[in-house]
Amino acid sequence: MRGEISINGKKYSPEHINAMVADMPVDMPIHLAEVFRFLADWYSDSDHILQQTSGSTGAPSAIKLLKKNMWHSAQSTNTFFSLSPENNILLALPAAYIAGKMMILRALAGSLNLHVVPPSGTPEIPMVNFSFAAFVPMQLENLLESGIQCQHIETIILGGAEVSENLIRRIGELSSRVYSTYGMTETCSHIAVRRLNGINPDAFYRTLPGVQASIDSAGRICINAPQYAPKIVHTTDLGIIPEHGMLGVVGRDDFIINSGGVKINPFLWEKDLQKQIQKMVLLIPVPDKRLGNRAVVIIEAEETEALRNKVKEIIIHLRKDVPLDREPVFLSEFPRSQSFKVDRKALIKRFQQT
Repeated sequence: MRGEISINGKKYSPEHINAMVADMPVDMPIHLAEVFRFLADWYSDSDHILQQTSGSTGAPSAIKLLKKNMWHSAQSTNTFFSLSPENNILLALPAAYIAGKMMILRALAGSLNLHVVPPSGTPEIPMVNFSFAAFVPMQLENLLESGIQCQHIETIILGGAEVSENLIRRIGELSSRVYSTYGMTETCSHIAVRRLNGINPDAFYRTLPGVQASIDSAGRICINAPQYAPKIVHTTDLGIIPEHGMLGVVGRDDFIINSGGVKINPFLWEKDLQKQIQKMVLLIPVPDKRLGNRAVVIIEAEETEALRNKVKEIIIHLRKDVPLDREPVFLSEFPRSQSFKVDRKALIKRFQQT
């Protein structure tokens, strides 16, 4: 847990990192400074780190993560994806968040070569043969839009947001092995994975060894994984367990829309709309005096007459089963967090204030 780490082709010892953080060069890029500060924290005598949660299981807050749980998570990922010493792995996520920190620990635990690039919506990827990389879905989508097919990355994991139907279709054309992941800060990153491409892509997530998922009386996912989290994690995610060792995520309890007494799960209808129009879609509540809330379709795209007409036709068809608002709204870009996740709560707040 306190060995050397290879970052951008250079080996760093704990002593070197602690000395550097104590007198951080003023010209150190912010994304690298975050990496080194985390490592100095990791090398300290404390048995835990403090980490801000994303809000998956409630209001965002700073929680203690035990280093032994984080280390186990890193080792489990390395084993699951057959990562070997000297393999190259790519960090294109901010080290301030759990996903970025866990990439650093995977490198440390597996004696892997960590390549760190500035986190951005479209990261600049070195032309190195990578065994492993982690992105949020938006980053991979932007890379593919830019003509970068990622053939030099053997395995890609996606986390932090739902993978759109349009992106899943494009992933099917990649030679890289691509997985969607399920987890949260409280479980030290992912505890279940779902293969998105290949001959037999997965319909559901597969839980990692030592992870037991269950569904409570309200339909919410609970995670019992003592090696990843010291307590059972009660989430606000709605799920199903089709068979032992598998997990389906079907929405968020706190995002259910009550429109005129009808409870609408946005997740289900968003997937349907995304598949038909091949754009990012969110279904959000907008206050209404008569209904309480209207369920409004928000589309991340420039509005054109043809697209608006197409979406309105789809909505008319869907209204036979669900009371969607007749008029879609188009936004050129959804609000996103510093970790590039779509910020649904910010979008809801924006429309509640209008």
